Amino acid sequence: MERSISRRSLVVKGGGLTAAALLMQFPGARLIAAQGAASYSLIDLGAFDQTVTQNGVPGSESMVLAVNDQGVVCGRIAVSEEKFSPAIWSLQGKLTRLKSGKLGGQVQQVNAAGVAVGRQWYLDSNGTPINRPVVWTDGEPALLEGDAPDWPGQAIGINDDGIILGSLDSIGAVRWVDGVVEPVEVAPNAATLRPIAINQDGAIFGSYKDGAAYIAATVVGSEYRIASLPDGVAGFVAYNDLYASAFNNQGHGVISTGFMDPLRFFAVLVDGETTTVVDAPEGYQHCVLFDLNDDDTAVGYLGQEETGNTAVLWKEGEFTDLNDLVSASGLVLTIATGINNDGIVVGEANDADDVRHGVILIPA
Repeated sequence: MERSISRRSLVVKGGGLTAAALLMQFPGARLIAAQGAASYSLIDLGAFDQTVTQNGVPGSESMVLAVNDQGVVCGRIAVSEEKFSPAIWSLQGKLTRLKSGKLGGQVQQVNAAGVAVGRQWYLDSNGTPINRPVVWTDGEPALLEGDAPDWPGQAIGINDDGIILGSLDSIGAVRWVDGVVEPVEVAPNAATLRPIAINQDGAIFGSYKDGAAYIAATVVGSEYRIASLPDGVAGFVAYNDLYASAFNNQGHGVISTGFMDPLRFFAVLVDGETTTVVDAPEGYQHCVLFDLNDDDTAVGYLGQEETGNTAVLWKEGEFTDLNDLVSASGLVLTIATGINNDGIVVGEANDADDVRHGVILIPA
């Protein structure tokens, strides 16, 4: 599981409905053009043109997943047709491959102390590839404690207190505190929480299944605080799935959802008191937001079936095309996957041959 919502695409299921009139009540933000000189320096992390076969399925790719406030960028890099290496990059673009087993792995997040968490792939006792949760301290990997043979799962996030969030297949959402695993409070209706992030206060954001639909919620201690859509929207959202997508240290979250007829995705920002629908502006079909910093600045992409994706920044009701904020580089920014509190953005771009690259955007 990469996330509830893939960083590269969204897959939806459910019946059709007509929603154009509804979204007119919640208009999309303007897409504004940047003025003047470039606002960001672009660091090209190189071509992500190697694909990897995982669990017998070809086509998995290198990914840049996140950037922390110290400027450490993390993700995975393909090193062969069968292996990813867990990867971190400096702001100068220097790549460091972290140690992993022969099947490789990926880094999901790095905290202020440089402790990295993620997953590695192993063969279980039956010879089947599985994920296992891993923490890297000073570059050295260690499996996180589980409760069952092979204990498949993954580590998803870590805060600056060293509390690690993740999941185990046999339990669901868990925390590791000083290396000891403890279950996260079970969701309503005894559902299994799919955690997304943990903030510096220890609050958790995720989604759980309630009947046929996914519900987004913040978990504070043992309390579940359910995220809801504005009046008039909830009954029109296709299949009613609300996928937790991003979370910041203010306790504000981003939800991804959408309609089926016509197919379109939009984002929802929640802060516990208010709910903001972020729909794509005119000319675009989809709005997907992947990350949110403490200033409530979000990044993601706007999509159109005919022309593809455009990496964007969203702030206070306005989108900015990130391509307008960098000097000519020969790359077209397509997806922004992370932003830190200094405004550093990471994501993906395509070159003239349509080959994917990882990129870092550093504010001038």
